[in-house]
Amino acid sequence: MRKIDKQRIKELTDYSLSLSYFVKGERIIEELKTIAPDCNIEDLPIPFACVATDWKTGKEVVFRSGSVWNAIRASISVPGFFAPVEEDGRILIDGGITNPLPLDRVERTKNDLLVGVNVSGHDYRSIWERHEAAKLRKIRNSKALQFLSRLIPGVKEYGMNYFTLLDRTMSISISQNARRSIEINHPDIIVDIPMRRYGGGDYDKYERISAVGHRHMDKQIEKFLKRKRF
Repeated sequence: MRKIDKQRIKELTDYSLSLSYFVKGERIIEELKTIAPDCNIEDLPIPFACVATDWKTGKEVVFRSGSVWNAIRASISVPGFFAPVEEDGRILIDGGITNPLPLDRVERTKNDLLVGVNVSGHDYRSIWERHEAAKLRKIRNSKALQFLSRLIPGVKEYGMNYFTLLDRTMSISISQNARRSIEINHPDIIVDIPMRRYGGGDYDKYERISAVGHRHMDKQIEKFLKRKRF
């Protein structure tokens, strides 16, 4: 895997003047094409599918044919961040809105194993408690905030604003939908990756994130093998 740092991330971020999204998302896809050239999904050696959401109808869109990178670009169009993809009269946004863990879109074969990797699960209580603790530390270390907290009721809630409220609300919704997918589809192995340490822009930390994934996958495979022995 190629090395990537914060400077390279900045170079690949093509900011937009649009009022509906921050990043065009064209540079990152072109960079990825230099690592894995584009091809048709139906020509891949391993069956592949990815999902997006039709913003107009609210329905899930499943890609099983056509350009790999066009499908992936549509599926990662996080609302408000990446520009949506317009295709065949549709406005396509992130597939996580309708199906964040699309276990039901996997083509099953006899005696196969269904493995799911869930990066949408979060310990919200723990995250909130750490957030509150950090907020109190800032207040204690800032005389200005101490003064304001005595004068203005509610100033201690400065950590909550329109952005954080909407972001947390969407995150909770996606997390619950992923959990329902697990309950309905009963994967043989499910790996819950705690992503509380990392955010959507931590691409330069891919080695650490990958290591976390390896550790959790190894644990779940070991548990699965133990179950199979009995």
